[in-house]
Order: sequence, then structure tokens, then C-alpha cells
Amino acid sequence: MAHTGLDVSLRVCRTEGYAVVKHESKKLKPDKKYRITISNPKGWNESGTVNSHYKGAYYLVNTMYSYRELYDYWQTVDGINEYCGVNRCPFLKPESASTVSVPTFHDLLHMAQTLHNYCGLP
Repeated sequence: MAHTGLDVSLRVCRTEGYAVVKHESKKLKPDKKYRITISNPKGWNESGTVNSHYKGAYYLVNTMYSYRELYDYWQTVDGINEYCGVNRCPFLKPESASTVSVPTFHDLLHMAQTLHNYCGLP
């Protein structure tokens, strides 16, 4: 089982609250649901392991989403393209998976993190 995060290491993702996805294959499948987590930095120590003294939630987000679900939700959120800067967030349509440019796990995480920060995930 592999993990991909939005920052340089999983330790940094856990301690600073960046999104992480758990996956089995190297390529994202747009309709497959993946476990996405966004850590609560208070719940993790500097080594990236759970802070056993913390009594709250270790994750702000811990759920399953497919790329298509997040992409479809993104299309319904008023103002998110302006918030993100549509030129910085040109997410590929899920149907693009059969062409040369395909969505990646980083695209999935970037979309999840932006939605979480802007309006929360559905």
C-alpha cells in the first residue's frame, strides 16, 4: 500500500495538515474511491507519529472519495475558481483518463485540499 501526500514527505503532511491519499496502483482511476486524510497538526508530533498526549481528533478529514466525485462537486461550488485562481487549478475532466494527459493522485489531493480549505468536503 502506497501513500502520496501534497508536501515533500508524509511526516510534513501529518504535522502540517496536508492531504494524503492511500492507494495500491501507480495510476489514478477516476471512478475508484481512495482513502483521503487531512491531519489535525495538533494530533501529531514532529516525527510524524500520533501524539499520544493529544485527546482530540487526529484527522480533520478521513474519508473516501473518487476523483470524479470531487471534480463534480467542484463544479457546483460558487466562487471556488476565483478563490483558487482557475489558471492554477485547471483540473482535468475525469474523462481525460483515456487521453495523453491524465489526472494524478496529486490532482486528487490538490482538489480535496482546496475544497476543504474553501468550503469543506461534502
